[in-house]
Formats: sequence, C-alpha cells, structure tokens
Amino acid sequence: GLEEILAGSHEAGYKNVELSSEFFNPQIRSRTIALLKQYDLGMPTVFASSKLYEPAAAETSIRDIVEFAKSVKPLGVRAIVTNPQPKPQHQEKTDEELALQCRSLDEIGKELRKENLNFQIHHHTPELVNKAREWRYQLDHTDPKLVLACVDVHWAYRGGQEPLQFIKACGMRLN
Repeated sequence: GLEEILAGSHEAGYKNVELSSEFFNPQIRSRTIALLKQYDLGMPTVFASSKLYEPAAAETSIRDIVEFAKSVKPLGVRAIVTNPQPKPQHQEKTDEELALQCRSLDEIGKELRKENLNFQIHHHTPELVNKAREWRYQLDHTDPKLVLACVDVHWAYRGGQEPLQFIKACGMRLN
C-alpha cells in the first residue's frame, strides 16, 4: 500500500511525509525512494523505533538509529523522531529504567547532532499516564539542546493532558 499512501498524499496537496524506518529496509528501500521522487514528496523527518529502558536493547537502539539516520540524511532528512517503546501490559517504567532511557536519548541526540540532524521524542498514551510521568521525566532529564519534542496534541488530549499546558511544558524543545 505504499504507493497508494504516497500517491494519495500527493493528490491531497501534501509536500512532505514522515515514514518509519521500516520503509527503508533493504528489500524496499529503493522502491520507497523512487516513489517519494515520483510523487514529489519531501521527507524532513523519519520515525525510528527504539527500546531504551533495557541496557542491551538501548545499546542496539542507539546504534541502529544513528546508522539509519546517516543512511537517510542524503534524502533531505533533517530530524529523526522516536517514541521509546513502552513496557508490556501497561507497566510503568521504574526511575532506573527512565534514567537509562534518558541517557540513551541524550546519546542519540549527541550522535545525531554530529551529523547536523535534530532528534525529537514523540509520545502516545503510555508516556502520559500518572500525570505524564514518563514524558515529564524525559523533559527534566535530557539535554534540551540534544533532545527536542514532537508533540501530538490529540495524543496529549487522549492521555488526559490539557493540550496548551502540555505544549507550554515542552518550551523551546518544540521544533
């Protein structure tokens, strides 16, 4: 369905899209790039999955995101967006897990900065439970020069946040 998605985006008048890293797997990478060109669509941001609350998974995620970012930068990508994977069954992350996640986010941001790329964190409902504990922890424990925010007002609302206050809490991290 990739061609239908990109054709529809073009027909609707969009100039840019955000795809996920899965669209750049070796099996379909050249097709994805050809379709972006065919439908005259830019891609200033790309979403990359990450699991950052477990040490081995965090190390792998850091390496994979940095390598991926380098591979898509020539396509005009200016930023990588991630939403750190939640724990199974709606479990909240411990302070130790969140501390590792934040160190990992800073490390990714630092490596991407070397490539002149921005790094943004995104959210869905799991990060917003318990008064947005995880989201706020990330804002309080990462370097705002390295880790920017990609806010989705609808997800903020669905997560029980008052959207304007949620946006204000992100401050200068909004990009």
